[in-house]
Amino acid sequence: MELRCKSPKSLQSLHQFMILEFPGSTLEEQHMTRVEYHLPKKAFSLSKAFCALEREKDRLGIKDYSISQNTLEKIFLSLANGNNGALTDN
Repeated sequence: MELRCKSPKSLQSLHQFMILEFPGSTLEEQHMTRVEYHLPKKAFSLSKAFCALEREKDRLGIKDYSISQNTLEKIFLSLANGNNGALTDN
């Protein structure tokens, strides 16, 4: 899941939301107001994720977001960085 916030001030409340709403999610990358989370495949449904984000996007200052499956490139980079199977186990 990739999200972009309207301001850096929104990131703390976004992180809290992700921990509470999607237990087991991990912050993979953060750059300025853009963050990327890995969500365990079995821990949520797409409909739950979209509903939760739509419900809270104004309060959390989310500018836009996307949800996608891992690409082969991401899996390869994860393995190359020593995260053996971290992206594929779930």
